[in-house]
Amino acid sequence: MWSDRLRQHYWWAEINGTAEKFLYELRKAEDEEDSGVYLLQLYLNNEDDLRFFSNKDRHRIRQILSFLIYETQKHRVVLSNLADELEKKRAGHAE
Repeated sequence: MWSDRLRQHYWWAEINGTAEKFLYELRKAEDEEDSGVYLLQLYLNNEDDLRFFSNKDRHRIRQILSFLIYETQKHRVVLSNLADELEKKRAGHAE
């Protein structure tokens, strides 16, 4: 009934659709990481909210926020590299 070529075509279409969905989710996660960094930076620079804490606590809060910003930025780069690599692989198979 189904020729091997037709079966392979539908198999590739299914794989390609799954890869497209995964790529979309990766790019969406990148955007969410960017938003997260932005919000953390707002908290880090918000002197009004930090005034409620002692100087020692403010310093510790800033350390924690700085660490979270750094790690979030690293995670965003990993997501970006993964998405870029997936796009390259898909482009190579499409040829």
